Amino acid sequence: MTDCKILQERGGWHEDQLANRCTFPIAPVNTYSNLAYVLAGLFIFSQLPNLAGFVQALAMAYLGVTSALYHGTKRGWAAKLDHSGMYAGFTALTVYVLAPTNPFIGPTMALVAPIVAWRLAYHSSWTLLYPFMGVFVTISFLAGVLNGDPLLAATGLLTLVFAYIIWWRDKKKLFWPAGWGHGLWHVLTATAFVALFLAR
Repeated sequence: MTDCKILQERGGWHEDQLANRCTFPIAPVNTYSNLAYVLAGLFIFSQLPNLAGFVQALAMAYLGVTSALYHGTKRGWAAKLDHSGMYAGFTALTVYVLAPTNPFIGPTMALVAPIVAWRLAYHSSWTLLYPFMGVFVTISFLAGVLNGDPLLAATGLLTLVFAYIIWWRDKKKLFWPAGWGHGLWHVLTATAFVALFLAR
């Protein structure tokens, strides 16, 4: 059985050590704040009630559930699921912003997002996660600026930048209030998803 302290330290999130729990949820704030992704997906679908909106909402719900499982259990299998959730959410978004009015965009999102999520989460190094997220965010931002709502796209990008600063400070155990940094990261990144999606 994996040592409790090893589970708490996996990922380096501040709340894991502060909560000092060995059972689900190991990090309550980090676990339950993933509801933000589900709510963001539902909001997207309410604004775009078609197949593309549904696929993005489904990808967001998947991200919320897989991230919650990771932060609740801190197991290796859950970390892989969490990565697949991030890839699914960002891939669906990136495909959508390329051609939002194309009649085949919904089926294309539904086909491409799971393939990319499976391939990258389970058959590539985890160190590729952040470069790929950067590429996906850049494409989504530029699509919004050049072909959509520049202000909304900029709001999404700035929200992600602010979220990343909080994420970094939480990793360094510098964020106040202590233990809430990564949960706020979830809320802010969910908000950024909405802005970048609706910018197109």
